[in-house]
Amino acid sequence: MWSPETAADRVARITTSGMATEFSEGITGFSNPWRITAGPDGNLWFTELTGTRVGRITPTGTVTEFSAGVTGNTWGIAAGADGNLWFTEHETSRVGRITPTAR
Repeated sequence: MWSPETAADRVARITTSGMATEFSEGITGFSNPWRITAGPDGNLWFTELTGTRVGRITPTGTVTEFSAGVTGNTWGIAAGADGNLWFTEHETSRVGRITPTAR
């Protein structure tokens, strides 16, 4: 299981035995990871409540943040049937799309 740690600017991976590993390298400070979902590419994707970015974290914990085209703080995120990730922007009332092949 994966979980965002909003106040700590980290994402945690928790095993079925209860062992937690926290990842913060690559997450911009004060971005507040908020919602997380599994992507069709095998990675986890998360929104940043105050970061105006969408983040991707690999199963090994490598984080990449994306901001191109994002105009507001991101809120919810879901994998779409079209193979893309769809997210909402909190203050701007917009919906954005990011492809799993984003660099």
